Amino acid sequence: MSKRDAATDGSGDTLWGVTQRTYQNYHKMHKGCKKCSHSVMQMTTQEHKDIFYKMYWKRFNIERLPPRVAWVVMDFAVNGGRPTTWKFEAARKIGIKFSSTEDFYRKINRLSPQQEDVYLHKLIGLKANYYGEIIERSFQRRKNAALKQGLSNNAAVLKAARSSLMRFHDGWQNRLIELACAVELEPNQDYFSTAYLVPRELKPPLNKRYGIDFGLTPNREGYLEAKVDGTPSLQQRYDDLKIVTKTKGVRLVNTGSNIGSAETSKEFKQAYRSLEWVIRAAEKNPNTSLKPQHINALIVRLQKLRDYYKVGFLKNLGSGFNYGSMYRSLKKVLNLLEASSSNGLQLSSTNKHAFEELLSKLKER
Repeated sequence: MSKRDAATDGSGDTLWGVTQRTYQNYHKMHKGCKKCSHSVMQMTTQEHKDIFYKMYWKRFNIERLPPRVAWVVMDFAVNGGRPTTWKFEAARKIGIKFSSTEDFYRKINRLSPQQEDVYLHKLIGLKANYYGEIIERSFQRRKNAALKQGLSNNAAVLKAARSSLMRFHDGWQNRLIELACAVELEPNQDYFSTAYLVPRELKPPLNKRYGIDFGLTPNREGYLEAKVDGTPSLQQRYDDLKIVTKTKGVRLVNTGSNIGSAETSKEFKQAYRSLEWVIRAAEKNPNTSLKPQHINALIVRLQKLRDYYKVGFLKNLGSGFNYGSMYRSLKKVLNLLEASSSNGLQLSSTNKHAFEELLSKLKER
């Protein structure tokens, strides 16, 4: 992420995802500055971390949500939107009934993985609607401004309005895809093709290979890259709130609070599911060779699985968890990595040892 973010989207001066208005509100609410004249462009890294924690994480009670839901709501809070309204609205739309805010948090933390997937798709769909509304309003506003200046409603006017907004709808579309991938969802084209309110004049030229109204439809190979590559924009925004492993469980960096074994088991399973997806994608497309960044991302997930085993949470996956299936799946991944190594991509001995260590532990079970 660049130090200074794009300002032509209407948000004004923005630094590291923090707008001037948010920065001023932070000083008023937490620094006792009644007449704040501080510029966001002078924000320190410590202030940046403090803003993310106090103005987003704590303010919207994100720490009370399941990890995947917390990731999405945190992104909504930082990147603009209505996180509080949407988390309630998405629950109602999928039939979750709750009588109070406390009741909502109880029920949202009891969702099965399948129910949580449905809920997350609905959440991201609401964000897609929000982006579409911004695009349409901005397009009409710029179009009307051009007409008031005496310009006719011709192709040149529409082209100028489109070019100024195209970079944002491309970026926002990609962000939704990245967000879906980050929480282990396969992007649902429904919330991309039907949720966006796209002015006909704003649709991209046909010579661009767009499969849906806004943005690229990832094919199997393209989605494999999106799935296993890092997502820097999300990662950088979330780096101070990410979950790290500790000897007595998992600790949130900013709060220092421990997360219990049930939540950690869920995180473990999500990391494992991401590996399963890579296996299926590679098997369906044998000609797809794993690239260096794919291998690096796989190793990160493997080490995460190994770390979870070391802190003892593999025992908490329950009797219904198929350890044999997991062992066979990981063995397939190792074979994929070795096959890629024969194409010139070498797997380091350290990483290979970490991988095989987990395999041996699973085999013992």
